[in-house]
Amino acid sequence: MEGPRAVRPEEYEAAMALISSVFRAKGGDLAAELPLLLHPKNRANLRVMVEDGRPAAHIGIVEREAVLCGGALRVGALGAVCTYPEFRRRGLATQLMADCLARLEADAADLLLVSGNRTLYLRHGCTKAGPVALFALGPGFSPAASSVAVGPYSPEQVDRAVALYGAEPVRFVRPAEDFQMTLSAAPWYANTLTELFFLQQAGPEPEAYIVVRWPDDRKQQDRVGEVIEYAGRRSAVVAAVPILLERCRLARMSFEIPAWDGTMLRLLAAGGAEPEWTEASGTLKVLHLPRLMDKLSGYVEKRLGPTTAAQLRFEQLAPDRMRVRLGSETWEAEGRVVTQAVFGTVSAATDGLPAGPLGEALARLWPLPRLLYGLNYA
Repeated sequence: MEGPRAVRPEEYEAAMALISSVFRAKGGDLAAELPLLLHPKNRANLRVMVEDGRPAAHIGIVEREAVLCGGALRVGALGAVCTYPEFRRRGLATQLMADCLARLEADAADLLLVSGNRTLYLRHGCTKAGPVALFALGPGFSPAASSVAVGPYSPEQVDRAVALYGAEPVRFVRPAEDFQMTLSAAPWYANTLTELFFLQQAGPEPEAYIVVRWPDDRKQQDRVGEVIEYAGRRSAVVAAVPILLERCRLARMSFEIPAWDGTMLRLLAAGGAEPEWTEASGTLKVLHLPRLMDKLSGYVEKRLGPTTAAQLRFEQLAPDRMRVRLGSETWEAEGRVVTQAVFGTVSAATDGLPAGPLGEALARLWPLPRLLYGLNYA
């Protein structure tokens, strides 16, 4: 068995066949659905184990910059994890996972997002973290602001979509090329439609957008649409819900709203919607705590003041062991616990943090706002 290594040009189609055989056994092309992850240009990050010239197992990662609390972070997203049945239970995925984590460390990545929560990811320190409110909005939802124009997206308007998303406080750094690739990609699931709608309330240009996925079967009863991403003026997004329920012939529309988006939460509550709180879908891992917090140094100083910020020390003791010091106080934990503390959980953001000045300082810094995939799903 050869690997872990990058898939070679002559192996690319065989690797895509492996991926589709596992994830799209009834038909479909996952490479067309996940162009950021599985595009040939990302071949160096498509990691494989190869037997007799044939990819037997695969894990892909795609790296992008992201903005959070004013800092520029490097984020890896991991997906398309699969092995042919005859090669399973040989530890191939474990070897590939270790290889991907090593590549992310070599690239000085700060966070890892994983779309699943299987044991493989949990064993490598990934965990559920980052509270979100789940809403299921139906015909009874009545937003306070009901006037909004809902129009289609066209590729000529990509710069407007880039500008709206680029104004979001928590986001990926997404150039026009990434927008175009994701919006022209095949639907993530067979027999579904995914569309971006521009929204306009007052200004001469679209002030917001919403991306919705829904079943492509008008005969289906109780069709449920899913909001993949939204950006821009929150009142416009909320006002568009009843219009899109009718236009797309949906019984309900589901939203996943991060805890940091207080404006959206208030507007949905004002319309009579009640949330179910849980952690964001998928799992997350803080890869290197000192590097992450150094990139957020401006945020740390603003929250704690220059004196305490200068005294606070973040240390990486091992790949999955981290420590924080403030004067004579220390707090040390494994990566899973650190990730939950940094991004919070539904139960409590500060469970397990120390008492005293160190705990008080960390409670002022954490939880950080959770970055959601949106169109960057991998």
